Amino acid sequence: MDALAACITAGRSASTDAIADSTAIWVALHGTVSLKSSAPGFPWPEPVDFVRQLALRLARITPEPLA
Repeated sequence: MDALAACITAGRSASTDAIADSTAIWVALHGTVSLKSSAPGFPWPEPVDFVRQLALRLARITPEPLA
């Protein structure tokens, strides 16, 4: 929550509710772990990129434009 609040303060996140959006990230990550454990045969995406994109989207953070 503190990290997302810092991103909001820095203008990097469009979130208007750090508590709700941080909770959504927490729930989504726990759900991902639970589903991966119960459905190991599912063609899951590469974990690092998947988790990164999940967290960025739920935190309402867009990558900085490339120079």
